[in-house]
Amino acid sequence: MDNMQWAGEEFGGAMLRDARRIDRVVAMAAGLIERPSATISGAFRDVRDARAAYEFVEHPDQDWRDVADASHRACALRCKEHPLVYVAIDGSSWTYTDTRKNKGFGPIGTHENGARGIKVMTAYALDPRGVPLGVLGQALWVRSDEPHPIPHAKRALEDKESRYWVQLQRETEEQLRATGTIPWYQMDREADQVSVLLRSLDPSVRLTVRADKNRCLATPATDSEGEQILKVFELLDHAPVGGTSTVVVRRSAKRRSRTARVEISFTKAPLRLREQWSHKSLGTATVIAVRVRELESSCPAGEEVLDWILYTTYPVETLEDALLVAQGYALRWRIERFHYATKTGAGRLPDSQLRSFSAMAMWITLHVAVASRLEHLLYRARAEPDVPAHEEFSQDEIDAALILHKRKHTKKGQTYSDTPSLGQLVLYIAQIGGFFHTKQNKWPGIVTFERGMMDIVAASSVLAFQREHGTPPHGGRDGSNA
Repeated sequence: MDNMQWAGEEFGGAMLRDARRIDRVVAMAAGLIERPSATISGAFRDVRDARAAYEFVEHPDQDWRDVADASHRACALRCKEHPLVYVAIDGSSWTYTDTRKNKGFGPIGTHENGARGIKVMTAYALDPRGVPLGVLGQALWVRSDEPHPIPHAKRALEDKESRYWVQLQRETEEQLRATGTIPWYQMDREADQVSVLLRSLDPSVRLTVRADKNRCLATPATDSEGEQILKVFELLDHAPVGGTSTVVVRRSAKRRSRTARVEISFTKAPLRLREQWSHKSLGTATVIAVRVRELESSCPAGEEVLDWILYTTYPVETLEDALLVAQGYALRWRIERFHYATKTGAGRLPDSQLRSFSAMAMWITLHVAVASRLEHLLYRARAEPDVPAHEEFSQDEIDAALILHKRKHTKKGQTYSDTPSLGQLVLYIAQIGGFFHTKQNKWPGIVTFERGMMDIVAASSVLAFQREHGTPPHGGRDGSNA
């Protein structure tokens, strides 16, 4: 699949007023994936293309949500081949320079630090192996500079940022309704909220939320000595260990990556849900509470023991069921890599200098699709390393990667296939971008892969020209125009 084909599938269904605008957004997406950049002038070197891109993102009648919806529908079509997909939902933000406060951005973080930017929450689809499929829904907003007149606890849900947890679930279900695919939502501790847990009252909703609060039980339990158990964490303390297994722990700022040996316990937990301010009862959410706790012997010295408590609507009856819940939640980490890709790889969005929220939202929509596409390539190469590379890359890109890798990265005795596998080609491209392949560092990340892709795209353009014209692009062997 070449970049123009991908862009057509991603944005060709946009409901825009003019067919020329659809052609423009498709061309912009194809150009951006070839040269991800924070700025329009960096992505589009041709002056006419850059001017057209500025006009498109800044057009007053152009709504970024129409373009985003096309991308979300394209993702839903990719989900169609899977009976079930994981949908990781999480929030993030992009910080921008706005010292005069005239670009339509809002406060980020605390008011004291003075940072400004755009808040985002994303519903990110993953296939059952954890390979990214794209974005099914995304909310962008800016916070007000003025404090809200109503205390947070007293506000209605529609006046809180937490409404997006539920809003994105409903948008996801709308996108997937025609496909028959079931979404299984994976959410971190920020989603341990009454509005989210109330969704468990709908038997068709499948979700997993990491517990943040030690919630009260609607019906107190009794331990072996006859003492009452009033809260869910204590209920899990008394639940029998169902067995042990392993969970892959991803690297973070506080820990190294490792395969943790864990013990797993689970129990049914009827949670009493109340309104935050009035304490009015809103209902009982009967979920399964699953605890995944690392064995002390498995945790490296100086690091925190892994201890997850997960609320899930998945019907857990066996250790295998509980392990499936834990594995699904572990894949939530993919959305953190996706948000990282929009900041550090795939264009470095925080460096953009567009001057209005609407223009930036349009630019973000294109970047988000590009980041998702690059992440898909990286993780599909891990999940299916032996599939033919031409399932994801054009022939010109494959040939360009082989030529550039042979020039600088060939090892003694190394041979090349004219039809490399996806895993081989992604590794070649990342090595061209500076990735050092070792036994401990087997798979590349977004930064080196993106750098390599930029070189590949440039070289493949030359090859495409030569194939079309049968001559070098400079016009003559000696560089003359003769």
